[in-house]
Amino acid sequence: MISNSTLLMENHHITRALSKFTCIDWIYPFHLGTAYILTLFGILALLSRIVPKLTPYHATFGRLFLLFMYYCMGSSLLMFNTGLSLAITIFFIVMLVGITVGWFAIRKHITDMNEKLFYRVGKYLKNKNKPFKGKLDVLFNNERIQILSERSFCQTLFSWKTLHGVCMGIAWFQMAGRVMATNPVENWHGCWARPAYVNEFGELTLVPEVDPSGKFTRTQPGLFVLAILLPLTIITLTIAIVSSYLTSRKANKTLLTS
Repeated sequence: MISNSTLLMENHHITRALSKFTCIDWIYPFHLGTAYILTLFGILALLSRIVPKLTPYHATFGRLFLLFMYYCMGSSLLMFNTGLSLAITIFFIVMLVGITVGWFAIRKHITDMNEKLFYRVGKYLKNKNKPFKGKLDVLFNNERIQILSERSFCQTLFSWKTLHGVCMGIAWFQMAGRVMATNPVENWHGCWARPAYVNEFGELTLVPEVDPSGKFTRTQPGLFVLAILLPLTIITLTIAIVSSYLTSRKANKTLLTS
């Protein structure tokens, strides 16, 4: 058994168990690259709060930070050798909680701000003594600045926007710290581990690379994926076409009756 496992582990590029991938070597540079990129966008998002020229791009930097976070987390599923330490697991939970709370906080801030903006702009436009002659985006921006200037220090500090910044900053640091502490050369040695279990005789046995059950999902993965995605694509497109038609028809009826 030991000699067989040694032969199987001569190739450190891919690890399989029961026809499932647990580790793919080339995923590591992709995972590391997305980690560096999301760390960079996190820095830009933080800088955009204090550098006026970057302020208009704050939301874009934040969205790209989250987007690359998804790819970074997803790729980590195919780099499994020994798992995560307790400390890294705790940091991982802190990051996920920070992103979750931060996202809901900024959505709440945007909703509240939009309600105030539309109320004030609507009130301004209805004022016959002050006829509006200008661009709406300028009016909205001026009202937004006015709303923010009317807040006290405590209102600014204890706000949804500040909560968003704190939570996202903490979440970003979990990745930034990991990136700074990782040596891309020394910390990765390929896919060197193999899943094993204790059999009924109390012997340590390697999990077979190929699933002996012969399930369709294991033996014909391409056909299985096609059997799921093809009907799903057709159904989704059909719903989109019907929904677009009904929405357009409803809008035309509204125009005719108004």
